[in-house]
Order: sequence, then C-alpha cells, then structure tokens
Amino acid sequence: MGDADRLPMANVSRIIASELPKDASVSKEARVALSACATVFVHYITELAIQQCDKRKKVTLAPEDIIEAVKEAEFEDFEDELKQALEAFRNQNKKAASSSNKKQKTEDPNLEALGPTLDPRPEPEHILNLTVRPNP
Repeated sequence: MGDADRLPMANVSRIIASELPKDASVSKEARVALSACATVFVHYITELAIQQCDKRKKVTLAPEDIIEAVKEAEFEDFEDELKQALEAFRNQNKKAASSSNKKQKTEDPNLEALGPTLDPRPEPEHILNLTVRPNP
C-alpha cells in the first residue's frame, strides 16, 4: 500500500487528538500504523459494498450500501452512529443549499429573469455516491 492510498496524516492526527486526553502523546510510528489500519478498513468495507452493488447490478455506490457493508462485516454496532452521521450530513447540506439559494436571490434579483442555471455542485444526497466500474 503506497502513501497515496493512505488517509492523510493530518486527518489521522486530528482524530487521535480528539479521542485521547490532552496530555497523551502518540508516536509517529503509531500514527502511521493507525493510518494504515484505517485505510485497510476503508478498502475492505468499500469492497464489500461494491460486491453488493454487483449482485444488484447497480453501478453507483450509495451511503446506504456502505452501511449495509458495515453490517455484513459484523460491525453493526456502528450502524446507528453511521445513520445519524449521514442524516446530519444531509441536513447540513440542505441548510447550506437553502442559505446559498436565499443569498443568490438577494444578491441580484435580475438573475431570476435569466432562467435556471447549471450549478456545478452536486446535490447533497449525491455527494457521498461513488461510481463503481464493473469487474472485467
């Protein structure tokens, strides 16, 4: 597994710092090991989710597929927390989209006369979706 496959060390360090007491320290080697473990876990869950998509003849990996893969891997203890995080994520993006739309309307009322415009940002419910390539 190359460095490009691993989670960014800054993110790993932030997670470690948020879960440990302030006076705890973790060696660089331990951080690298945790990053490698987390990466393997992500790859494993992703592979399980891809297999489920293949069985259903789906090509898009959705958040619900990840939750199902976590259950299949017998990590069902995480299911409720994952569902809550997904719901919070979707709500946050709905609020952001709503406030962005309000801001756009107040910035230039003449924009409505131009008709609908293409927004390059994906819809909030599609942000976590991944396109899966079928196995050859």
